[in-house]
Amino acid sequence: MYESGDGVPQDGDQALHLYEQAANQDHPKAQTAMGLLAIRNHTPPRFNEALSWFEKAVAHGDPVAQCRLGMLYETGRGVPRNYEQAAHWYKKAVRQGNLLAHNKLGFLYYNGQGVPQDYILSYALFKIANERGDKDAFQNCYIAASFLPPKLFEKATALARNPQRVYTMIEE
Repeated sequence: MYESGDGVPQDGDQALHLYEQAANQDHPKAQTAMGLLAIRNHTPPRFNEALSWFEKAVAHGDPVAQCRLGMLYETGRGVPRNYEQAAHWYKKAVRQGNLLAHNKLGFLYYNGQGVPQDYILSYALFKIANERGDKDAFQNCYIAASFLPPKLFEKATALARNPQRVYTMIEE
């Protein structure tokens, strides 16, 4: 509320104070928020601090923190770059419905980074995210589809209609 000014005067300091109180009481959403604030509200971003908060939140299974932790591993910010670890965290977030993680994991499959290259699975992840309302996923579907011959495109489209099958395929 205080962060966005929703129903109260906007007050970043008060928002930070309340997030920190909740985060220190092991509330995963607040821990994730603290991680995001460590990146967004500081120049330069405090990636090590963000890492610490995201690790606390993923211990509680928070899908946003799982995705964000994957992003740190994918980019090598606050940790050594590790595509396998990025894929690990994206997969956990995907299984909980995180749409950003669908896109991020889709690109790892598209590029064969940390996972075997698989245009069909890449397309299916993008398509699921698109159908669930992620606007960025539409363009990603187009990119992945451009590498699929018609028969494989049909296979990818059919796979995307069965998200549970996709989630089974990405199991570690």
